[in-house]
Amino acid sequence: MITDHNRASTAAHFPQYNDANFLAISGEEVTEEARSGSERGHPNVAVHVNAICETRPDDMPVSSTWSSTVEGALKTAVDFVDSHPGAIAQINHPNYEWALTYDDLKNINGAALIEIANQHQIAHNAGDAKHPSVEKLWDRLLGDGKQIYGVASDDMHALNAGHGVKWAHPGHGWVQVAASALTPEGISGALKSGHFYSSTGVQLTDVKVAGATMSIAITGKPGFNARQYVTEFIGRDGKVLARVVGLIAAYTLKGSESYVRARVHAPDGKYAWVQPVRVAH
Repeated sequence: MITDHNRASTAAHFPQYNDANFLAISGEEVTEEARSGSERGHPNVAVHVNAICETRPDDMPVSSTWSSTVEGALKTAVDFVDSHPGAIAQINHPNYEWALTYDDLKNINGAALIEIANQHQIAHNAGDAKHPSVEKLWDRLLGDGKQIYGVASDDMHALNAGHGVKWAHPGHGWVQVAASALTPEGISGALKSGHFYSSTGVQLTDVKVAGATMSIAITGKPGFNARQYVTEFIGRDGKVLARVVGLIAAYTLKGSESYVRARVHAPDGKYAWVQPVRVAH
């Protein structure tokens, strides 16, 4: 899927990529703006929400509207996506220009996905001394009971460095889904259900949740020692419940975790994230 600001890209734009082995799906980066951003270091705040598998006509113009609050701009964008049957709302790069805070996010309903690993060089995924990381924001939302899944993506601005852009190239962040079929419905169904993992370079052979146990198998890279891979199982408030070294990792619920997700760290600094599973009470 390729998205651009307030411009729908449909599968019809990419007929050369639709065959038995590859599927292009429609999408758009719905962009709204708020005028109340002076306290965040700049007068205006841009809010970006991806519309995945959007079905609106690609010739329908969309223009940014202005909201008096950042939360209002975010709600407008998410509601716009949700108004189109089959579309999935993904909140993009909360820490880009420090646009979105927990208070902006906590009351928003209807977004199934949030970017936790946007690969633009100024996405500030890790936060700083004054701002929490996007993973911390995600854990706080999960702790509130929101069922929202974390994605990695490119935010690609140039296909190669020959255009004078030395960053934001493709292939640095993606999701891998366990889909029922290579169709828009199969892909969107897996995304909505959290049947995918996100990655900046780590590949997983398998992810299973059976009974009270989450188990993960990691595809090791040639030249790397298996014991250099570390999997962390994470629960409420971002608490690390267990650390497991090696290419096979598992965690069995104790019943008090609220939810469990996993983060795999490879020796080359790359990561994979397994989606949270709620603990039944």
